[in-house]
Amino acid sequence: MVLPLLGGDFMFPFKSHALFSDKVCIKVNITNTKFMQTNNCHCNCNKYIICNGGERRVGYATYRDNNNIVLITHSVVKINNTYVDPTPCELGYNYRYFIDLADSIEDLQKIIDY
Repeated sequence: MVLPLLGGDFMFPFKSHALFSDKVCIKVNITNTKFMQTNNCHCNCNKYIICNGGERRVGYATYRDNNNIVLITHSVVKINNTYVDPTPCELGYNYRYFIDLADSIEDLQKIIDY
């Protein structure tokens, strides 16, 4: 059962580590960039691209909340084949797991339907 959250985000029961153990979910390092704001990923990516190049990729940041997986709409930057996240993490992590919708939408649906 998939539970919709605000703004197109989703939460679903955690049944398998498959989401974090295969290519669907990418571990993306959070850059230590000044002047970026939490909860403002789309603008942060645009600022980062102006200064450093790359392209903005839209997808989901993933979090585990008790026995649920939470998918939150999120943007990161892809430069060549490397992903970077210019948005600081309010939880203090130096990385996020990210699902790039352009690359993974069919695989994501398989996991949600699992």
